[in-house]
Amino acid sequence: MTITSEVGGHLAAVTACLVEDAYRDWNRATVEVQDALDKVKAASAPVAQPAEAAYLAAVEREERAAERLERMLDMAERLLPIDRN
Repeated sequence: MTITSEVGGHLAAVTACLVEDAYRDWNRATVEVQDALDKVKAASAPVAQPAEAAYLAAVEREERAAERLERMLDMAERLLPIDRN
């Protein structure tokens, strides 16, 4: 094993961890959006406005998580050969 291949292996492992973390964060955020939407649908008038605000906040968190995931995938694609087939 050469130093280059060892570094490449570590880089691949770190990159995979970053992508997995970003994916888990995005997946968790999508669940939170669905939960918040369900609460909006079930909300009566007194709690409808706070439920809608919570839903919008969840959507914003999901959008940020999706952007992070996209950045991690772009980074992985630049650093490592990825077969998208």
